[in-house]
Amino acid sequence: MVLVVAASLASSSAVARPLGVGSFGAARALAARAIAGLYGVGFLMALRQNRALVGSRGLSPATATLDRVATRQSTWRRRVEAAPTLLWFCYQGKELDAPKKRVSLDAGLDVVAASGLACAAPLFLFGAGGGPGWLALAGCYACYLSLATVGAPFYSYGWDSQLLETTALCLLPQSPQWLGVLAFRWLCFKIMLGAGLIKLRARGRATDGWFDLSAMSTFFETQPLPGPLSRRLHFLPKAAHRFATASNHVIELFAPALLPLGLALSCVGGAVGGLGRAATAGYGLVHILFQGGLVASGNLSFLNYLTMVPALMCFDDAFLGSVGPAAAAPFLQRTLIDNPLAAMNSTFDRVVDVRPAYRALGLSDDAPRPVNLRAFRLANAFGAFGSVNDRKNALVIEGKRDGEDWREYDFRALPADPTAKLRQVSPWHWRLDWQLWISACRGRDATTERWFLTLLHKLATNDEATSSLLNENPFAAGDPPSQVRVSQYTYKFAPLDDPDGRVWTREQSGVLLKPTDAASLKVALDK
Repeated sequence: MVLVVAASLASSSAVARPLGVGSFGAARALAARAIAGLYGVGFLMALRQNRALVGSRGLSPATATLDRVATRQSTWRRRVEAAPTLLWFCYQGKELDAPKKRVSLDAGLDVVAASGLACAAPLFLFGAGGGPGWLALAGCYACYLSLATVGAPFYSYGWDSQLLETTALCLLPQSPQWLGVLAFRWLCFKIMLGAGLIKLRARGRATDGWFDLSAMSTFFETQPLPGPLSRRLHFLPKAAHRFATASNHVIELFAPALLPLGLALSCVGGAVGGLGRAATAGYGLVHILFQGGLVASGNLSFLNYLTMVPALMCFDDAFLGSVGPAAAAPFLQRTLIDNPLAAMNSTFDRVVDVRPAYRALGLSDDAPRPVNLRAFRLANAFGAFGSVNDRKNALVIEGKRDGEDWREYDFRALPADPTAKLRQVSPWHWRLDWQLWISACRGRDATTERWFLTLLHKLATNDEATSSLLNENPFAAGDPPSQVRVSQYTYKFAPLDDPDGRVWTREQSGVLLKPTDAASLKVALDK
């Protein structure tokens, strides 16, 4: 496919400069809608889950973050700088400890998420030009930042920060078109090459599969939330797994070189310039297909969808017009021609200090204090899985009533039942399930975290909001369990022709938390 694109672009460039060459209005329109779509998914997830996760009676209440900042910072300016969130408007103060007096915070979480969805939906469905598009993206950023600021540990994942940082770059003042295009291509280059270099740094860890080309032999089985294709891919021949691992290295470490090569050739013009366009478009195709393959192989949230967006700037209007329906071109052009997505990508320091400039101008008395960009998610590095586990550990939480057998709690994306079918839930993101997968990797240390103990306490008391995050609460009807416990299991894919119809086989590897009751958990939380 890449060779065909190269030949067609080179030949067309040699004859005449086609309409749309060097213009990126359609790509910017697609990128804007993609960003808005991802925001829409994020805000829908927030409306569905936030009260149970970070509400006033949630697993990790947002009030804890606000109380901590309010205690340390005496002025509103410093509070907002330390925790930039719109939820300060409904914060009632640390002295109001009664849960009933903090209902407004729960309502605030819903209002922020609904407002963000109201900004994202029109941009995704209808597009917007100029000012409206800028305001819609700014609204999305402000609302999502407000939730991510108070959402730890459930909003501490790299893709939340990556989404905010990408949007912040889009909101910078308009730049010349070529400068904005270079910015997005640089982001592509950084994402792909960075992922490859992280894997190289994994050498010497407990698992070294990227160097002996065995990583893909366990990747599909041990990834956070396997999807419907994961099991079939896991049982491909070893040679296929080695080829996939080697291909991963080639794509991440060498394919990005097509971007600077394409830029250099494009500056020449003529047939050589056509080859430059072909090299750039070829990389864009490789980038999108690679990320699409990862999406199809499992449930990797919306990180991989997000990393596809910058690659759209590898395709100018002439290319998109040649591969898409002719009727779509006017639609793309009118949706967001003047959208601020052609902004310059920049590298930010964590602390911005303008005092030296003020002193040089003789204005030192008026210099503002340094601003830390960490809280605004403007100082992030792209993250990736540097190593692949060699086994899949999972936490199984069980409860029992007096005189009855133990029963397992079933989570939506991490079902404990070995016969449960694998589902494709990405880009929908069940944040509790992801956090439980991370806890399973940490083992016994995870059971001492406050949010985890809170989860157990709420399960032991049949908390309705927490139960809404589960696929099934075995004690939903009737009395809550008298005891709960946590075991760790090692899961492996069952053969495709398993006679019992199992998807997994499992073996208990230990008990992380011995049977305990709600009263004991409450004492541990009050310490």
